[in-house]
Amino acid sequence: MKILLATSKPNSSSFCFYAASLSKLNGANLGASIVVSTDIGTVDFSEFEVALFMGGSNSSSIAKGRNENLLCGVVEPRSSQKNDFSNVDFVIANSLEAQDFFAGICQHSFLYYTYPTVPPKSGGRESKDLLLGYHGNKIHLESMIPRVTDAIRALHQEIPVRLYAMYNVTALGMSRTVRTEKLGFPVVHIDYSHENYGRYIAHVDIGLVPQLIPTKNSSLLRYLLGSATRKYNEKSDDFLIRYKETTNPGRHFVFFQYGIPVVSDMTPSACSVIDHRGTGYLACTTGGWFSALREMANSRVLRQAVGAASKNRWQKQYSPDGLNQRLIDELRCLRKARCGIR
Repeated sequence: MKILLATSKPNSSSFCFYAASLSKLNGANLGASIVVSTDIGTVDFSEFEVALFMGGSNSSSIAKGRNENLLCGVVEPRSSQKNDFSNVDFVIANSLEAQDFFAGICQHSFLYYTYPTVPPKSGGRESKDLLLGYHGNKIHLESMIPRVTDAIRALHQEIPVRLYAMYNVTALGMSRTVRTEKLGFPVVHIDYSHENYGRYIAHVDIGLVPQLIPTKNSSLLRYLLGSATRKYNEKSDDFLIRYKETTNPGRHFVFFQYGIPVVSDMTPSACSVIDHRGTGYLACTTGGWFSALREMANSRVLRQAVGAASKNRWQKQYSPDGLNQRLIDELRCLRKARCGIR
């Protein structure tokens, strides 16, 4: 099976990941090869069985016009893009959330997660405190207040805790809210770089993955979201959980690669890659976060066991080799169903 991966935006971080990961197909003995192109206008589509387009679906119409048997897929479509799915056979999504969002638009979809491949651990540990680690954007960092930060503050009353927060400090500026003097526990702000994964994040004891968008906990909001007669048995303590269509488990996999145990918000993606109390911990409320953090903080043996289990799961299911094997198997099944070809 010969596959094309094409984009008009070669500097996109997602494209760089897919190009590197999918290129491992060449020589992997899976009966598939891939060609990466950043100039769709020069592609001879008759040479390929499958075409993967990033940055939108409009190129699929041109490709189908030149090769009617070509399977066309859109990689990581976004709700903000103006896509025409009339000539799209499948979607490659990087999360359950995205897969569900596009389920009504395109019948077939495959999961292929994106995340940074981390460098080896480097340097040394710089603190004897229990190290909690965050990496990601500034928005998710600040969304931890107060739900997650109150849990960390409570833990700090029992055990000395330090938070490593890695985000794009240079471009976005240092957070004005996630600060030591405001939160009551030490926060170390680390500028994002690939090297700093190994220099700082690799040394943390517990990884933090907040993913929820804060929702006001008000009686008025609950009333507006419910039914007038409360026919669905609505209660004041019902969970209100909000997350984006683009939510994905990529930040989890950074910690998984290092064998670092994770506490994560309970989004669909997190629940799909974490076995609660096995390969990580899931939480939502401040109490849930405090309980999970406290349990792991009090046992190095537990942290090592959970971290090892998460790393093993990543290697078997979510490493590039595992993802490539699954994708090729699914593409073969789809191609057989559509074209009668193995």
